Amino acid sequence: RVSQWLAGISLLVLLIACAHVANLLLARAMHSRRDTGIRLALGSSRANVIGHALSESLVLAGLGGIAALVLTRVGGNLLRSFVLPDIVWSEPHLMLRVAAFIVILALLAGLVAGVIPAMQASHVDVVETIKTGASRNTSGSASRTRDALVIVQVALSVVLLVGAGLFVRSLNRANSRHLGFDPTGVLVVSPEFDHDTGSADGVRDAEFLRRALARLKTLPGVEQVSVDLSTPFESSFTADLKVPGLDSIPVLPSGPPFVHTVDPDYFRMMHVKIVRGRGIRADDNHVGAARVVVVNTLMARMLWPGRDALGQCLIVYDGDASKSALPPCATVIGVADAAVLESVTDPAPMQFYIPADAGIVTAPFLDILARASGDGRQLVPAIRKALVDLDPSVRFLHIDSLQEAVDRTTSSWRLGATAFTAFGMLALIVAGIGLYSVLAFSVAQRTFEIGVRTALGATPRRLARMVLGEMGRLVAVGVVIGLIVAVVVAPRAKSLLFNVSPHDPATLAVVVCSVVAASILAAIVPARRAILVDPSIALKSECTKHDRRSVTTTNDLRE
Repeated sequence: RVSQWLAGISLLVLLIACAHVANLLLARAMHSRRDTGIRLALGSSRANVIGHALSESLVLAGLGGIAALVLTRVGGNLLRSFVLPDIVWSEPHLMLRVAAFIVILALLAGLVAGVIPAMQASHVDVVETIKTGASRNTSGSASRTRDALVIVQVALSVVLLVGAGLFVRSLNRANSRHLGFDPTGVLVVSPEFDHDTGSADGVRDAEFLRRALARLKTLPGVEQVSVDLSTPFESSFTADLKVPGLDSIPVLPSGPPFVHTVDPDYFRMMHVKIVRGRGIRADDNHVGAARVVVVNTLMARMLWPGRDALGQCLIVYDGDASKSALPPCATVIGVADAAVLESVTDPAPMQFYIPADAGIVTAPFLDILARASGDGRQLVPAIRKALVDLDPSVRFLHIDSLQEAVDRTTSSWRLGATAFTAFGMLALIVAGIGLYSVLAFSVAQRTFEIGVRTALGATPRRLARMVLGEMGRLVAVGVVIGLIVAVVVAPRAKSLLFNVSPHDPATLAVVVCSVVAASILAAIVPARRAILVDPSIALKSECTKHDRRSVTTTNDLRE
């Protein structure tokens, strides 16, 4: 679903680029109006003028398509590893259908960018254009078209920046969510056994686990080790429960209570906080010991509302035991902080912790957890060798970083935030350049007017206000349109956001401020040029141009 949104924002950036190129071609057409008028006067058809203008746009688009093919060929693997790093790609990144798609898209972009300038170039008043030339004969429709193209660029940039802001805030919310444990530096080791030489049915016996934990504790760089059945973001298991005085265990949207079979070092190693009572001790972790259990805060609140969970009875059924035989009570000795189990988007479910070696639940397997003092990935070869050498029945070791498992659940927001931000900044830069080109062209076209204003006493502040006012009108209209579109479209992406409203006021405010700041930067140079216009030079230059145009027009008419 995120990839579909990426395709959409890629098309938006392409539209912004098309609008920018169209603006440049339109400025060029306006500057060449007199040449176009002479061509029409000499018998050239309007269809030829339109075809010539479209050919320029298609040549530009063709060059862009060639560059796209080269970039796809050179940077395809880099793009794949950046966008979807967990996918193994079996097909080449530049196939015939991809190349054909690029060519077709380039041609369409050339037509989109060139059709407006071509139509504007063909609609000229031949006599008036030849008489007055191009410098001062700027049609109102062409100027309005250029302004409209800038407004389109600003509006689409606002839409992209709003999307970037929403995904960035979602990613920040997801990364800052309280997990209830610390995944940093924790490796999850899951051995697979050879059924012929190892434990029956692949069950990892207690003897191997004890030797494995003892061996890992001696490895340099390993701080703490433990085991678990329901490893966060890796696996989850449930067990049948009964609470004296309750007809049934409440069923929450997050699911039934999940069971953890852990050893005494688990809470310290995973940094799971014991809110009340105590954790599991060594004397709890053997067959024959008094049955004890640690529940999380949610489970304590749901099973014993309004009462203290410490000292309460929880009956845990082994999966292999008959429910007709009531197991002894497991006494609640502690209440742990509620921890996320499967995804950062899911609420923390009810969970309880029992000693791994107490025989309360027969675990089908246990994961080995090891916390490294530094980068856990550097310990993977040493852990693999140590455990394979420890038992010849170990045929394979799956070792995963718990932090990477957590990061995988936030990958969609990370991808969306990165792509939206990159495309949004690119769009903002293109829109800023487009606004600069419009203002610079406007100042160049109005040099004579600015010279007259200066000669009549206009101050630099007034001239700057004139340029900035023109910028302000375009930006204000573009921002308003962009915000309206963003407010309408954003709810469609609500399911892709995390704890962020599609109409988040902070995001909208930051986007508006960013666009305004970029617009001011784009207007600085044109405003400065307007201030520095020398009225005597501007008036003298305009008179000289007028005399030259008169002579040229007279000669053209004589011919």
